[in-house]
Amino acid sequence: MNWNNSITRFLRNWHRDLGYFTVAVTLLYALSGMLLTHKDIFPVISTYKTVSEFPTDLDIAGFSEYWKQQDSEFILTKCDIRNDEILFYFKGGKGEYMINTGEVTVENYKKHILTAFVNQLHLNQVKYWKHIADFFCVSLIFLAVSGLFIVKGKKGFKKRGVWFMTAGFVVVLIFLFL
Repeated sequence: MNWNNSITRFLRNWHRDLGYFTVAVTLLYALSGMLLTHKDIFPVISTYKTVSEFPTDLDIAGFSEYWKQQDSEFILTKCDIRNDEILFYFKGGKGEYMINTGEVTVENYKKHILTAFVNQLHLNQVKYWKHIADFFCVSLIFLAVSGLFIVKGKKGFKKRGVWFMTAGFVVVLIFLFL
């Protein structure tokens, strides 16, 4: 076996095995990238709004007491008065009470666990994930470069691959200058 064939065999074996390893991470990045791109369809947080009526002219203490009497599943964490409304907050949401009308508007936030998790991974917000991301980046660079040398002949890089690679660069440049 000559030197050129041993390099090709080495690249082919590592390309194959590292490719198998990176499939899961590639799929995860692709999925999370799609979820990030389409946040309108796959939101990280959904907001649910409800409107109800309380007695009028309550102060903060009266509002807090009436809130507790309603057997609300949410415990108030903070209340502020602003003009003719009381702004209140609880874990997982917020709301406002209109003092003059008694109208209470409540916004609850529900986090979608899977969407939030893959977004955190994609945006590199999970502890120690940067090490996996760095390894993944180096692996992709190796896979891209080693792939250039694996196929020989008329379908190899020098004959065919150079044109596809150039097309890839051109597409990126087109989007860069749009």
